[in-house]
Amino acid sequence: MTSQTPPPKRSNPAKRTKATSAKPKPKITWVKGQPVGRTWRGGAGWVSVLALLLLGACGHMPDFKKHAPYAPEAVRSPAVQPVSVSHLVAFEAGSVILDAAATQALDAFLERQRVDRADALVITVENGGEAALARAERVAAYLALKRLDARVQVADRALLGGVALTVERYQVTLPGCPDWTGPNGVTHSNQPSSNWGCATATNLGLMVANPRDLAMGRDPGLGDGAAQVLGIQRYQKGETKPLLGAATSEAPASGTGAPQAGEGGGGK
Repeated sequence: MTSQTPPPKRSNPAKRTKATSAKPKPKITWVKGQPVGRTWRGGAGWVSVLALLLLGACGHMPDFKKHAPYAPEAVRSPAVQPVSVSHLVAFEAGSVILDAAATQALDAFLERQRVDRADALVITVENGGEAALARAERVAAYLALKRLDARVQVADRALLGGVALTVERYQVTLPGCPDWTGPNGVTHSNQPSSNWGCATATNLGLMVANPRDLAMGRDPGLGDGAAQVLGIQRYQKGETKPLLGAATSEAPASGTGAPQAGEGGGGK
């Protein structure tokens, strides 16, 4: 019995071509999260897109040379400077009487300068003896009638036989506000805005009653201990005084803020 050899299998030419054309995949080595040893598919395109995004972001970055660091004022406050205005009170030769003409001129000066008790008044006389001091006393007495205090000093210069009344006061100069000279928005130098403190300094200069208080304090003098103790004694005895205008500031009994019957209706 003769053995038959099976015929060889025919291979598909298409499969043989595909099998022979396939190449083994290269081994990829990763270093710090980046592939090494192969070309990233589409890598050039992504790099181009990333470069365009970076260039676009650079166009919106602030110009640090344009917004250079600036130096705003450390303390912004109203400026105070002393000013003085003088008036010569004329007397007749050899007389110490303050006549009507001198009085009218003195009143006009006080009204023109708007002199009040916050101003410092200085009466200056010549070094001429008792007559000059008597004239100064007459002027001081006239000012006392207006509740104005004045001190007397003797001058070395000639005053043409008169008495000089000087008003010494302090004048407030507001800062240059608002100040928007600095860069707007965020300052990359980490400094405050150029307008920082403007509102506080301006309001202080406008509200101060006596500008002298911005330059120096006042001497309160000695306190009246007896008068201060009376308030404590009245509190302990339950004899406190009501506030001024307390009758007009009382709230309605109902607590709703509406007027009671017969009040505020306008019918009576």
